[in-house]
Amino acid sequence: METQVKPKMVAIVNYEEILEDVKTELWNKLKSEANKLNDTRKYFTIKEVADIFKVTEKTIDNWNEIGKLCYAQVVDGSRKLFSVKDVNALHELMEHERNRKYAGGSWKRNPQS
Repeated sequence: METQVKPKMVAIVNYEEILEDVKTELWNKLKSEANKLNDTRKYFTIKEVADIFKVTEKTIDNWNEIGKLCYAQVVDGSRKLFSVKDVNALHELMEHERNRKYAGGSWKRNPQS
């Protein structure tokens, strides 16, 4: 008796695109929430900024040292706060640079731009 081997279905998934879509969706949610709080919320903590950019708090400190993203305010000498406007501006700049980088590659992040 001969055993038949069934072919397996293999899904081709581009995890980079999925990850970028999730990041964009989360960032848009965050911006939406920040806009709702715009009158009352003017600052992010260093932890929130690190979470937004998916980096460590040390990286944010390094960005402050080189002037990439500067503290807007330091409370009690230890609590570092960042302007919502500055964080939004840097994120948009980094998105623009990433989109430009991929525009010449094998896929475009935002074909409409």
